[in-house]
Parts: sequence; structure tokens; C-alpha cells
Amino acid sequence: MRALVILLLLLSPTLVHAGPPAFIGKWQLDAVRTKDGSVPKEKLAGGGMAWEFKKDGTIAMTVWKGDQSVTANGKWTVAGKTISVDENGQVNKMTWKKVGAKLELAGTGTSTVVMTFVKAKK
Repeated sequence: MRALVILLLLLSPTLVHAGPPAFIGKWQLDAVRTKDGSVPKEKLAGGGMAWEFKKDGTIAMTVWKGDQSVTANGKWTVAGKTISVDENGQVNKMTWKKVGAKLELAGTGTSTVVMTFVKAKK
């Protein structure tokens, strides 16, 4: 769970309301990769992460392992293909793209983390 919390903290950005309808809603983490390759599914087993982009420009980012969960809230904005998430003044930027029904968020700058999300069932 510690790795998921660190990942969440490193990639959280500021967001503006009225973002693309393409990612309004709740998304669950499906896969993670870095410059070194894909993170094996077994490393993510027993835990997970979901991000909910709300129409009002807020975001709820939840990580869990077993029956424990932590939710961080922030604001999001979008400019072209860049999403910024502001969590208590810490702004992180990512590029976004839709790949079929999936949402891919890639770190910018020195970050090589790429997270792939699928629409959450709830």
C-alpha cells in the first residue's frame, strides 16, 4: 500500500472544472508501467486505487489495501492534453489520452509513471 500512496502523492495535479466529458466519472487503476516496464499485477494485488473526476472540478483519489482505505481530495484542471491536479497546493501535471475505453495518465517532467484506468463499476 505504501507504494500506491507514494504513487498517488507523486501524481496528484490541479484541475479546472468543465474538463472533457471523456474522463468525468470514477476510474479504477488497471495497470502501471515505468521506463523499466510494466509493474506486475501481483505487486498491485490486495490493493488498488480509484480516481473520481467530478464535473465541479474536484477529484477524490482513493487508495486501499484489504479493508483499509485513504482518500485525498483536490481540484483538477485541463489544458489540451495536460491534466493538472492540485492537492493542498502541491500541483502535479500529467498527460492524458483515451485508449479505447481506458484512460491513460502519464507523468510529465522526470516522472516515467504511466497509469491506465478503467471505468469503475460503481
